[in-house]
Amino acid sequence: MRDDDLLVIETDNVRIEFQKHDSTGLFETEWVRAHLTGSSFETIAAAWCFWTFPIVEAEISFRSRGRSVVIQSGDAIYLPPFSLVEWHKGPGQMMIEGFGRSELCGVTEEAVLFPFVGGALPTTVHEVEQILEHAPTLHVIDRTETNSAIARRLRSRINETFNQEVSIADLVRELKCSHAVATRQFCRCHGLPPVQYRNRLRIADGLQKIVFCDQSVAKVAMESGFTDTKKFRNAFKQIHQIVPGSYRNTHIKTEPPSAQSEEPSIVG
Repeated sequence: MRDDDLLVIETDNVRIEFQKHDSTGLFETEWVRAHLTGSSFETIAAAWCFWTFPIVEAEISFRSRGRSVVIQSGDAIYLPPFSLVEWHKGPGQMMIEGFGRSELCGVTEEAVLFPFVGGALPTTVHEVEQILEHAPTLHVIDRTETNSAIARRLRSRINETFNQEVSIADLVRELKCSHAVATRQFCRCHGLPPVQYRNRLRIADGLQKIVFCDQSVAKVAMESGFTDTKKFRNAFKQIHQIVPGSYRNTHIKTEPPSAQSEEPSIVG
């Protein structure tokens, strides 16, 4: 883990700041501030996230039950672990503030958007649960309208085993259905085949380790579920347009504590 108080990831489309938690000293449990300039992007993480949108001067939307839901300034979003969300952003600037936690939050297994009435951001699972329980409206974030028990069970098993040497065929056999049926229903529910979904989880896990850990690329690949480093590099590059080692060297930097008091510029 890095020793500075602020870690920054910068690419052409996003700047994300991670600040250390006061008590634990861990980057991944504290505030995240992101400035987004890209037109379309996808998010997925193994931890749950609570984000607010204090500045939205561009139209940004996601798919909810087969329709487009537009985010407004003052909205907030809760993303449970392994939420694969597709976002679409128009011209203009926006900012996200929030955090992620590895501990469980039991209110909902679905990603939801809701108006955030203001006040201090929640800092514990209990506070997040209270906010969700009393939210006036909840928009469930979903890639498609289709809902399938087979797709849900398969996704749950992939989430549990994505970094293990377990094949999709083995998981499908557990469900006692044909591979073709499981794949078709998974695609309808989640917008991509099971193998691609698992690959996204492995890449997301690898990216987290590239950012927060000082492990070698080979060790990251193995712990994320890839059988060899070359496959990890190729899959990582396909999504991020850069190999893991270069990503770490090019986009990640640490800044001194004084940098926390300065607001980064927002690129429109």
